[in-house]
Amino acid sequence: MAAAIVAIAKAQTRSSSESKGATPTIEELKSGVGRVETLKCDGSPFRVGGHAVAGSGFLIGSRVVMTAEHGMYVGLDEPACKMRVHFGSETYQVTSVRVWSETKKSDSYERLGIDLATLALDRAADGHIFQFAPDGAPRDTNVATLGYPMGGPLKITRGTVTKNLIDRKTPSIAAKIDIMGGNSGGPIINDRGEVVSVVSRIVISGSLTSDGSNRHGGVDIRRWWGDNALSDLCLTYPDGGLPNCVGSSSGTTTKVPIALKR
Repeated sequence: MAAAIVAIAKAQTRSSSESKGATPTIEELKSGVGRVETLKCDGSPFRVGGHAVAGSGFLIGSRVVMTAEHGMYVGLDEPACKMRVHFGSETYQVTSVRVWSETKKSDSYERLGIDLATLALDRAADGHIFQFAPDGAPRDTNVATLGYPMGGPLKITRGTVTKNLIDRKTPSIAAKIDIMGGNSGGPIINDRGEVVSVVSRIVISGSLTSDGSNRHGGVDIRRWWGDNALSDLCLTYPDGGLPNCVGSSSGTTTKVPIALKR
């Protein structure tokens, strides 16, 4: 569990009809999505099939990246010893990891809880800071994801939400989005550029396409975290550069992160 942390935040709530500034452009959104690498203790990247193991992540504060928990692991049980995130030509070292679920069971794709983690960076990154959608993503919502499929160039892929469901006791969304390995951890956003979920390959009853391939999705952040996402994250990262964090008081999070054992 997180140690005692001082800070408090007021969650920003607004209806879907209210606008808080202009919708960010694609180029602005791209600036806030990074390539996340898992490293050996000597600082060299893990490699599978000749390719460095890499995923995606996105800024929720100038020094905080949100990503998928399964990116913390290589193979079945081996956690990353070190991590780093690339935004454009800049590279940032990860100083700490928080996992927003219970500890893993047998392998990196079977979890108790949600496939969600946050990474603290060694310094502030200059990129778009994503905010969470206040009204979730019901079925047929147009969505998109940005990430680095197969560790290649940053790509945006569009699709629609096909189902709202409970996946392993976690409120989740399934979306018809064409993604590949390396997209995991990227944001799933609505047409206002707000985050509704984080990419995680999920296989659930009724979620298979006609050709048998997986549909993709992840935790439904609005249904799982409610109105407390910003407050909880500000409490966890008082110096993380998250927007709209205010005040200075003691408090506890409603969703308690678990420190990754290194």
